[in-house]
Amino acid sequence: MSKYKTKNNLFDSRKLFKERIFIIEKDLDNGSQYLSDFSHKKTIQEVAIINSEYEEILETPIFDSARLRKINVLCERVGKLIETNSSSRRKYHALLDMFETAQSGLNIGNKYTSQWSLIESEYKICLEAVKFRNNELYAIVFDNIKSHITQLQEQIKLEKLKAIEETQKLISDIESIVDDDLTEFVLAGETLEFLLDRYDELRSNMDGQDIFTVNLISTQQQVEDAKTLLFVCNNQIQILTKIDKFIKSRSSTNHNPYFTVLTGEKMKEVDNYGEYYERSIRAINR
Repeated sequence: MSKYKTKNNLFDSRKLFKERIFIIEKDLDNGSQYLSDFSHKKTIQEVAIINSEYEEILETPIFDSARLRKINVLCERVGKLIETNSSSRRKYHALLDMFETAQSGLNIGNKYTSQWSLIESEYKICLEAVKFRNNELYAIVFDNIKSHITQLQEQIKLEKLKAIEETQKLISDIESIVDDDLTEFVLAGETLEFLLDRYDELRSNMDGQDIFTVNLISTQQQVEDAKTLLFVCNNQIQILTKIDKFIKSRSSTNHNPYFTVLTGEKMKEVDNYGEYYERSIRAINR
């Protein structure tokens, strides 16, 4: 090998060495995220030793060809350190990205489930495996986390579909309640106001698919209570109407002396339609 070519190769080798040292030192700045304290300190020490050996090679009066071989050996040692650290860094970011992506898809309720607690526990174990370079443990736990996240996401998907169905039903039920002619007479003002507020929230959240922000259970109970009350009142009106018709058919004057069937605006004449109904029935049985 000519002296000129040797010098060029030596220049390239020194340049490569400095580039690799820069890479490994930059890695070590953030190495505490994916390296154990022991590995972190050990790598720092190895880099210091390699730097010292490099300076010694430059200062030692030897042939350029020998200096080139020695620097190439150091480059290989630094390259192995870089690859080892890079492998840990890739594992760390793959784990972190998977965990944070799954976490971003959770609502508050999901974060307090046993499934998510298990995933958090496995994440910590997997993170320790990265730091201590336990590749076998990392591979096993990483696959477990991936599987459990998939199961949780499927469960969340099913819960969301169920919540959408329940939300759509609630919207339809509230619309039916509001459209019922008896609503303004038999429902308390605060109950109707509550249902209308929930209706607006449900519609708004359905548009954005943010269906977990409304307390469906509380709303469902209020809706069911209102539906039951309206059902009972409608049946009471039907019963009284039939009785009224029968009494009048048996009267020569087509008169019902026991009660008056109150419908529409006439319902405002009583404060409690249920009590009015019971009074009417009692009047017949006197």
